[in-house]
Order: sequence, then C-alpha cells, then structure tokens
Amino acid sequence: MSPSKPVVLWIIYLIWPGICVVVYIVLQLILVIRTLDDRWPIGDILFGTAFFAIGQVILFAFSNMICDAVKHYIDGLFLFQLCILLSVMMVYKYWDSITKEDLEFSVGSKVAVWEVKDPLLAGYGNSGGGGQSGYSRGGYGGGGYDYEDVHGPTGSIIGGTSGTQMYAGGPSGKHGYPPQGYY
Repeated sequence: MSPSKPVVLWIIYLIWPGICVVVYIVLQLILVIRTLDDRWPIGDILFGTAFFAIGQVILFAFSNMICDAVKHYIDGLFLFQLCILLSVMMVYKYWDSITKEDLEFSVGSKVAVWEVKDPLLAGYGNSGGGGQSGYSRGGYGGGGYDYEDVHGPTGSIIGGTSGTQMYAGGPSGKHGYPPQGYY
C-alpha cells in the first residue's frame, strides 16, 4: 500500500460498505416479498435507499461546488450527513412497519409487560425476618421461609452488607466515608 495508490483504503471505505448496503437491501426485499402480506415496507426500503444514494452523490460529486457556493460555511459533508440521517430514519420506519408490537405507544397502556417482578437488590422475605421489600422467594420453600433468617443479611453491591462496612463504620469501626487510607 503506497500513498499514491491507496487501493486497500479505497476498498475498505467505498467498496465494502457498498456491498453491505446492497446485500442488506436485497435480503430485506426478499423478506418483504416472500414472508409479509403487506407491501408498504418496500416503500420504506426504497426511500432509505434513495436518501443513501443522494447523500453519496452529494458527498462525492457536489461537495466542492456546495462549499464554494456558500463561501466555505458548509460543504457536502453536512448535506451527506443529513441524507444519512434520513436513511437511518427510514430503516427505523421499515423496522417499525414490519413488527407486530407497537412499542412506541405501549409505555402507558401495558404497564405489566415492563414491570419488574423481583428486583435484584431488594430484600428477600415477607415473613418479618428483615426483608425490606415484601417479596416472597417462592424457590426457597415459600411460606414462612426467609432467606435472611437462614443465610444472614444480604450483601450490597457497594459497601458490604447494606452498606454498613463502607459508609457507616461497620462492625470494626474503622471504615467510613471518605476512605481513611486503608486501601
């Protein structure tokens, strides 16, 4: 590879992305034509392809003319990025049109779908043995079984058992915040 003939660089920056785009478009068209009943997503693919192609033409053919025409305030890269943004938006529109669930509008109406049933850092028992959240651990026998009663207090990600070793002096009384040079 020499500075006068950057063939490898040309392949990496122009040929390979072009091949990837063509393969993606062909595979998505096959998906729409063979498996979906709706043909509207083909329009999304075509608009995305058109925006991508227009962006490439603006960047490589008209960038210097645009730069000279507006006295070097912007160049073709600005319009190229705008077209790429529109192309990516069309990829999202395509994906949204081929999926059945409408996740964009389900935030307020389907609360139970996204609700966390058993948080990781919550206490484990509901039988009065030190559990803080009221969640029952059915896998440990349910009923009167409390994880903390048998195994001791649960650890915290930061600061040991419920943060007492790091922030509240802990059992030894040496630890606290800010650290005192014992690290």
